[in-house]
Amino acid sequence: MEKWFIQLNNTLVVAPHSEHHFFLMLKNKYPNVSFKLITKEEILSNYYGTINEDFYSWFSMHQDLSFPIAKLYYKFLSLPLKKDEDEKVLELYKYRKELLDNGKIKVKSYYDVFLRKQKILIFDYSKNDPELCYLFDKENVSYEFIELPTLNKNIQVTSFEHIDQEIAMMYHQILDLYCKGIPLSKIFIYSPSKEYHYPLIKLANDFKILLEDYNPSSYYSLSITKEIIEYYRIHNELDSYKINNSLEEEILLEIKKIKDNYSSLLSISNFLLILKDYFSNKYLSKTKYVEQIKITNRHHFLDDEYVFVLGFEQGKFPFISKDDDYLLDSTKERIHLLTSKQKNKLERDKMYFLIYGNKNVFVSYKHKSIEGVYYPSILIKQYGLKENKYVSPLLSYSIVNSQKEYARILDFERKYGLSVLGKEKYFSLGDIGYRSYSSLFKGSNAIKEDDYLIHSYSKLKIFAQCPYHYYLDNILKLSPFEETSYLKYGNLVHLIMEHVNQDIDFEEAYNRSYQKFIWTNQEKVLLSQLKKHIELLFNTNKKHFSVMENPSIFVENSFEYVISSFAKVVGKIDKIIVTGKHSNYASIIDFKTGDERFVPRQLQYGYSMQLPIYSILLKGKEMFEDLELLGVYIQKAFPASSIASSKKTKKPVSKEQMLNGVTLDDRKALMTFDPTYVNSLYIRNMKVNNDGHYGQHAKIFTKTEWSEYENIVLEKITEFDDKIRHNAFDITPVEMDGVLSCKFCPYKDVCYVNKDQIIKIKSSESEEGDIDE
Repeated sequence: MEKWFIQLNNTLVVAPHSEHHFFLMLKNKYPNVSFKLITKEEILSNYYGTINEDFYSWFSMHQDLSFPIAKLYYKFLSLPLKKDEDEKVLELYKYRKELLDNGKIKVKSYYDVFLRKQKILIFDYSKNDPELCYLFDKENVSYEFIELPTLNKNIQVTSFEHIDQEIAMMYHQILDLYCKGIPLSKIFIYSPSKEYHYPLIKLANDFKILLEDYNPSSYYSLSITKEIIEYYRIHNELDSYKINNSLEEEILLEIKKIKDNYSSLLSISNFLLILKDYFSNKYLSKTKYVEQIKITNRHHFLDDEYVFVLGFEQGKFPFISKDDDYLLDSTKERIHLLTSKQKNKLERDKMYFLIYGNKNVFVSYKHKSIEGVYYPSILIKQYGLKENKYVSPLLSYSIVNSQKEYARILDFERKYGLSVLGKEKYFSLGDIGYRSYSSLFKGSNAIKEDDYLIHSYSKLKIFAQCPYHYYLDNILKLSPFEETSYLKYGNLVHLIMEHVNQDIDFEEAYNRSYQKFIWTNQEKVLLSQLKKHIELLFNTNKKHFSVMENPSIFVENSFEYVISSFAKVVGKIDKIIVTGKHSNYASIIDFKTGDERFVPRQLQYGYSMQLPIYSILLKGKEMFEDLELLGVYIQKAFPASSIASSKKTKKPVSKEQMLNGVTLDDRKALMTFDPTYVNSLYIRNMKVNNDGHYGQHAKIFTKTEWSEYENIVLEKITEFDDKIRHNAFDITPVEMDGVLSCKFCPYKDVCYVNKDQIIKIKSSESEEGDIDE
């Protein structure tokens, strides 16, 4: 090491920031060696120019760009862009040239002269790095790539069955080192993934070891930050906000400072995006101790330092960059940027040195954690590493503790459907009564017979699927409401569709609705894919509305229908369309973000009741009670195929977004709603053949049939109402046509249902609701 380090004397060392600490420690060890440290990014920004303007100012002048695209562009503007046939490069070049012309990009004068005077050594970057080599070769700068000598040693990779075992063993090893006089400041954990965060902190507390907080919370993760931003969104001012503590005061001052700088230049939606971005990148201060284990992404360590590499698994070691960045590899090669192939090689080289180039390194991986199952890194075989499987002690001296550990293993197997290796060592314990109890729910006294009950389709659907699920959800109220991304997408679609009958285009309807939500970056990415499907739905519905006879639309209306002195059914109908010269026909439409259809033969089991319930609810409202039901439909907000992980954009599938349901057998009435019904553009599978009969897959009902459907549903509601009053909340999940309701139940890990309790039903549904002629 000493001989290697002497060559750094009187040089300019180009190294990543993560390695600066390594060189500074060497400098302390060898004070006679003098050198300067710099990063590649600093060299590029000095030579090609530093943007003399913060991102938010730049974005305020380019609101024609979406916020994510603007951030992406801004990242590239300090790179050595040149004209290229690639359309994306030309776009970036245009913005860079604009900044250059306006003096917003400052190039350091005579920086090329400064570089030529230096003896430059490049460390821990890719050999023949195109960004550095292109610049240095162009300016005749002398440089050399250097690397530490590889240490020859036998490295073992220890595999663990579970993440808890892996971390516990690491702490045991750390305690051994500490007892030998190694200070905690000399011990590092290499860049653990997020799933290690909680167990690392928990076990650090158990072992009484101080650990650096490597995953600090951002200000935006605080509920108070979101509350203040939401307050500003609603009131457009903060002067009347009541401050309760110093943290709130700090957040308010930051927002006011940003407001003074940017709010006059930005729309309210873009200003809110800036607030979210700003506080997402502002972190709460970490707790620091003189003696603590540190988290690092360094690859190089001194001989008296120790590093633990946890989670040496596929997907993390090595991290693989793909050719799906904003600019493709072929384009990057032409404009001298680092390609994904070069990044991958650099990653492998760094991993190789992390393992073989350091004196004290411990490598391990686990097979399971609460987040899933894992497999060893491909680098284990490629590097010829020896695997060593951790074997836990056969049994504790405590019978009770051994029984608990055996029960934990059985719990894990049951939850994840996996077999744990080594459990046979517990067989000598005999039967520990793990499943000897009865999981039958014995009932409760939560509901009295004369209680007033309010039913809804969603609650009744849960009761039909499993009464015990209904009990936990609606009686014990164990499931708090959580706004999911798909719920936000659905609410967005509802708001947009409210503008169908107004004289505005899709973009205006979309922007008005979009601004009423706060979106995460992940949600924005998917929303960019969904937008085209929502636009197709909007334009299709707008065109449909234009051909109806005397249409009136009622959206998001709440209804109730009294079924007895002690109960009523309530619901909110997404859309009701009334058509006809005398406004005498009503059609019901419900938007769905998932796959669902109306299956009449399932009504007798309490399934598929939503549309009949909605038609019953109409009768409970005076303004709708005399209307004739023309049709009941489900309409997909966007097709399932649009939720795709592929980078290839799929074409909109209009068939999937057509109205899917049943229609009254009255062609005169149908003409008021869909004049194209002979070969419908709006109702799925609606077609009239040349012989005058409906097509084979057209779903038609008569008034008598629909009345029967409503009667069946009312009987099921009454039946369910009676069971609820008698506290009949048995664990009896239904498996309808091979689909078990437990699959999506949030309580499947606490009810311990067994196969004898499952009620299997085959609806014998012969109608094909998803066949297109």
